[in-house]
Amino acid sequence: MLEKLTNRLRNKKRTYQEDRAMTQMQYATLLSARKEGAFDDLIQEVEKDLVEGYDAHGAFTNDLVSKMENKLMPLQEEAKQFEMLCVAHAHIDMNWQWGFDETVGITLDTFRTMLQIMREVEDFTFSQSQASLYKIVETYDQEMLEEIKQRVAEGRWEITASTWVEADKNMPNGESQARQLLYTKKYLSQLFDLPLDSFNIDFEPDTFGHSINTPEILTKAGVKYYYHCRGRKEGPTLYRWKSPSDAEIIVNWEPQFYNAFIQSDMCLCVPDIADRTNIPSVLKVYGVGDHGGGPTRRDIERIKDVATWPIYPKVKFSTYREYFEIVEKYKEQLPIEYQEQNFICDGCYSSQSRIKKGNKASENGLYEAELFSTLATVTQGARYPQQSFENVWRSVLFNQFHDILTGSGVDATRDYALGLYQEVAATTNTNKKLALQKIAQQIHTADFIVSEGKDEPGLAYGAGAGSSQYENGTGKNRMYHVFNPTMQARQEVVELMIWEWPYDHERMLFTNEKGEVVSHQVLEKDFNHYWGHNYLNVAIEVDVPACGYATYMLTEQAIEQVKVSYWHEKRTQNEPCYTLENEKIKVVFNSLDGSIDSMIDKATGKEMIDAARKSGIFRLVDEADHKEITDEGTGMSSWFVGRYKHIEWIHQNLEITSAAGTLRSQIAYELSFRNSKLKVIVSLDKGSSHLDFKVECDWQEVGCLGKGVPQLQFYMPLHDSCAMYHYDVPFGSVTRQALDIDLPGNNYIYGEDQDGSASVMLMSKVGYGFRGVNHSLTLTLLRGSYDPDPCPEYGINHLEFGLGAMQSSNPKVLHDYVQQYNHELTVVTGLRQQGKLNPRHSFVAFESQTSVVSCIKGAEEGDRSFIVRFYEMEGKIDTITLICPERIKHAYWTDINEQKVAYKEELRVEDKTLKMVIQPYQIGTVKIVLE
Repeated sequence: MLEKLTNRLRNKKRTYQEDRAMTQMQYATLLSARKEGAFDDLIQEVEKDLVEGYDAHGAFTNDLVSKMENKLMPLQEEAKQFEMLCVAHAHIDMNWQWGFDETVGITLDTFRTMLQIMREVEDFTFSQSQASLYKIVETYDQEMLEEIKQRVAEGRWEITASTWVEADKNMPNGESQARQLLYTKKYLSQLFDLPLDSFNIDFEPDTFGHSINTPEILTKAGVKYYYHCRGRKEGPTLYRWKSPSDAEIIVNWEPQFYNAFIQSDMCLCVPDIADRTNIPSVLKVYGVGDHGGGPTRRDIERIKDVATWPIYPKVKFSTYREYFEIVEKYKEQLPIEYQEQNFICDGCYSSQSRIKKGNKASENGLYEAELFSTLATVTQGARYPQQSFENVWRSVLFNQFHDILTGSGVDATRDYALGLYQEVAATTNTNKKLALQKIAQQIHTADFIVSEGKDEPGLAYGAGAGSSQYENGTGKNRMYHVFNPTMQARQEVVELMIWEWPYDHERMLFTNEKGEVVSHQVLEKDFNHYWGHNYLNVAIEVDVPACGYATYMLTEQAIEQVKVSYWHEKRTQNEPCYTLENEKIKVVFNSLDGSIDSMIDKATGKEMIDAARKSGIFRLVDEADHKEITDEGTGMSSWFVGRYKHIEWIHQNLEITSAAGTLRSQIAYELSFRNSKLKVIVSLDKGSSHLDFKVECDWQEVGCLGKGVPQLQFYMPLHDSCAMYHYDVPFGSVTRQALDIDLPGNNYIYGEDQDGSASVMLMSKVGYGFRGVNHSLTLTLLRGSYDPDPCPEYGINHLEFGLGAMQSSNPKVLHDYVQQYNHELTVVTGLRQQGKLNPRHSFVAFESQTSVVSCIKGAEEGDRSFIVRFYEMEGKIDTITLICPERIKHAYWTDINEQKVAYKEELRVEDKTLKMVIQPYQIGTVKIVLE
């Protein structure tokens, strides 16, 4: 049908009347098809009239089109049963291919245009996401903000922001995603004087994938509706998405594209979408985007025009809220989806490693700073720096935008992000140190037995300013308080910086609060120099309670007898041995190339590696330009990991050394590859189940079109066949089948053997891109992508990751281990003093079978109150006992916004103890008020 009409208009730019006629005829054809051809005869008759008129006049005249529309009037009722809700928005990418100054300009210019159009067009409505954009307006144009407030009050400017930015949903951890919601709703509610529950839409059009617990996170903050464009290949455009917890949201998966103009033929998809959803109202999103802009006047004029066409759906200016409220009425008929909405843009899990390191360090730093600040506040009366934390959280959240954290920006993007991370580190480090010092000042250490004798002049006091361990003491006797930020008691090795201790190193003596001697190991032969002072690195074996501290003292052991020494030939020759071994694992390195020849789990005697393949090695991979998934062909190299076209084993002609110790042993090697250099230190501590890799890479590799993308990766083939691979994700973990693409994990990948026995976990402090395929684990470390930033990793890069033998794939066990890996014990130097706190103490105990803590923070409102957030990991009902530092006045459940909510699971308070029950895979947030 319409062949003759189509032939007349082929290969020519249509006039307004031609477009009007052709669009309505095509729409009529679709309507007729829905009625089994009921209007075909009429349509053919009208087509004949149009063709004859066109041939006679050489054009579609106004009169000809008018007659056509009159003749098609029997279809009008059918045509108008459908409705197009046209929602205007401006997609503004934060610092994508430009700096922050340009982002500010884009925002203000776009909003200025929208406000002007609102003055001109009475019924025009506009929707805008991202709280950070409103913060820009508040900061740079107060007059504009007042006008936006007026339009919001009128209902013509819709705020679709539930998050600070349109953030990535895979890499930020669960607590970050909770803070996106908490601080956005708090800010916008105060700024626009709107209730928190009015922000119930999460608008994420360009986000590269969506983690499986997204519905659980959103519903716990009062978000009901979700809009996205990416992360699915097929499926319904409208669906209910359920998390493993059974929490659900209504989702619109954009069937066309979120950056769009208004075209008359937009109506042609309406009958099909309406039939597939069984909803007569169809969403049409429009507006110029990426670099802002929003809808044009042409778009608005076209909407008003097509709304008058007789054979056309009803058309109106609308909002996302109006659309979703219509969909809500049809909720029960929507299909249900359960899986994560992934994957796309696998390069984004590893591109721009410095930004990813900054995000991980910031998340971990904020966890510790908030925890210890809360403890100092409720036990010592310290001031809780709430506004400081909120401010730096906003910086972290800003950098989680889907073109910043993902590494798909330019050098200006990276420079601004790294600058924000420095501010975050300054705030977290300072407040953590202040809180720990406040606590340390109250620790009773006067009963420690000290050595007698005259001290050397006090050079130590104040040494190490700006370092991780600032010296508060002086003389021969030193106090060290070791703080544990995790919810598990820890027996492990910690490294001390001993400042200005000019005594006999061979007579160093460390004791605990009971006077018991503690093992130690001097890690260097001589002092290190640091800005006018000297220090010695010493490892000691500590035992620190959960969420608490233990105290250790250094002194000089008394001389029991005069030491007599002789000179004799000490040199011997032995067979080179490059083995790291402790009570838990034994790892043998190849003396020729530094690869791992054997990795034995000593509990089971099981060999972990595949002897037929080189294991524990760094590989240089050349990625091909072309990636079939992208329409851009050879472009977008930072977004997509290309097909591996060449894999180079770089462990050749290396220098390797080993150093054995009672508490810490290490292997070190250096090698060169192409234009780059690699320095690797692999260490194993007493009692540890993992090797700790610290890598310095002078990366001089640059990708380019035609050559491809160079990539540095760590590769670990496994001994047994892997049935599945486990990854941690925001507020949980997932099990995935083997896939030959990089997949996102917050911290680790674990390869599960088919028999479920002990296997290997690969942990990362740098990137998020893991690959589990062919019974092997891979971590992508650096990528020399060439667009949009031609040199994203050039220069010195410091990379850290861990390789461990684990006894179980149990999610909580893996989580707890990784938590300790991410949150090292913190050392604060102290004094010998009177105090009200014991030298060993636990502030908080969190006892559970399957649940883990996400944060302990000061409450947004209320004195002597704090928040504990946790989540269940194994799909079981879990009973939790929380022991607090002081007597509890009362406690209650809250949502992520810290608003009181009613759950069927009651909280039971007894003195300092709170008992509660959490349902499978749920997030729990509790507000506790102390007496």
